[in-house]
This record gives sequence, C-alpha cells and structure tokens, in this order.
Amino acid sequence: MLRTVELTNPLTGAKVIVGAGQVILMGVINRSPESANRDVYVDSPREALVLAQRFVSAGVTVIDVGGQSSNYENPEIDVSLELERLLPTIRALAEVGHLVSVDTWKPEVAKRSLEAGAALINDTGGLQDERMVGVVADASVPAILMHIEGTRPLEVGSYESRSGQPGRIAEWMNERVANLGQRGVSELIVDPGVAISYRTDYDEYSKAQFEVAERLDELVDVGRPVLYAVPRKDARYRNVALAALAMSSGAAMLRIHDVEAIADVAWLMRRIPNQPNQEGVA
Repeated sequence: MLRTVELTNPLTGAKVIVGAGQVILMGVINRSPESANRDVYVDSPREALVLAQRFVSAGVTVIDVGGQSSNYENPEIDVSLELERLLPTIRALAEVGHLVSVDTWKPEVAKRSLEAGAALINDTGGLQDERMVGVVADASVPAILMHIEGTRPLEVGSYESRSGQPGRIAEWMNERVANLGQRGVSELIVDPGVAISYRTDYDEYSKAQFEVAERLDELVDVGRPVLYAVPRKDARYRNVALAALAMSSGAAMLRIHDVEAIADVAWLMRRIPNQPNQEGVA
C-alpha cells in the first residue's frame, strides 16, 4: 500500500499531500550561477518570487531551490556561500506561502534551510551521510531519498545502465527505506536519481533515463511516493516525453525545469486539475 507524505510550510501552515492521486509538480529555481540551467537561474530573492509565481500559475505546487551545482564539472562551494545564496530566498518564498524544497547534500545547509522555512529536504547525496539523517530525524521533516551511484554528485563516475537497472534501483530503495525507518526517518519520497550528471555517454544515459521512466512501477512497489526528476535535455521534446512516460508509470511527483510545457501535458493527461497558464511556452 502506498504511503502518502504530507508537506507543510512551517511559517504559514500551507500543506500538500504527495501520493494522494494528483501529480505534484516541483519547479526548479536555481541560485547557482555555475549551473548551465540559466533559464531558471535567479540572482535575488525578488527574482525568485517572480519566477515562483509564474510556476504556480502554471500548476506547480513545490519550489525546489538549490545553491550548489550538482554537475561534476562544477566546483564545490563553501557552506557559507551556499547558505548566503539560499537562506534569504527560502525565507522570502516560505513567508508568502510557497512550499519550499531545498536541494543539497550538506547537513548544515539542510538544517539552516529548515529553520528558514523549507518544508522538504531534497538530499542529492542519497541520505547516506549520518549527519544528514540526524538532521532529518531531529526535525521530523519529509525528505527525498535519491538513488546515487556514489556518495555525492560531484564524485560520481559512469552510470551503470546495464539491463535490469530499474529493478536494482528498487532493491537499493527497499534496503535504504527499511534502514532509515529504523533511525527515525520514515516520511520519504523516493527518486531514482536519473537527473544527476554522470561521466558517461550522453545517448546511452538518455536511453537508461527512458527505461527507468518506463519501468517506474517497480519503484512504486517500494511503497513510497515516487519523484521523477526530469533530466534536462537540449532537445526539449525529450524532457516532455520523459515526463509523460513517468506519469504513465506511476510518478506521484515531477521535478521539472520546462514548467509550462510539462504542466500542459500533465493537465491533458488529467494528472493536475487545472489548465496551466502558458506564459513560458514557446
């Protein structure tokens, strides 16, 4: 039986339930100037508020904010700089009622982000750092458990895209969910981790991303809501196709950059209730 996860804005009390039927759309706001994803990059909390409002008008419910690029080609920044980028933005978004997720693998950043108003920890390190597990358990806050081949995004190698990978991800998730539950972390959303940049062939990795989206039902069987983070492709139609495939296979949540285009498809597939504003669609 699928266990739902409730996200709550600690400043305003706004809530949403993940896994209750409708697909929850998570729009990405990027505070990392090192990242290549420039169309969702903002330079200030004010710009973040404007972009977040555009996302919400298109059907987004959760805003995922990151200040450290997870691409292995980019440098790791100091915790102090990541906090400088994130905290004012998280606070500004949370104060006006947005449900904010913080994208980080650093425990101190997660802790301070929760204090600023974040409702969800999106740990791109796969909740493998004992200090991060402690932060999540102590705060009794939901977290995203992302599959990663390694311990953190900047240290990944090649992606193992051999046959049967979706099943292996599900096995990994089952073990991690059980282990984390014993340590007080049970409010989990699971993510197969196919949006992380690996040092591997682009087309072969793209095929693996499609295979995981097509067989997402194997991850649904873990019993937690499934987030499919749609990989950023140069060819936009691939992003939309991945999102549609993931929704058809049981995704309860999509993390997206191409917000209006994917939201429109989600509406046509009856996964979100209202027709989105198409302001950003070319």
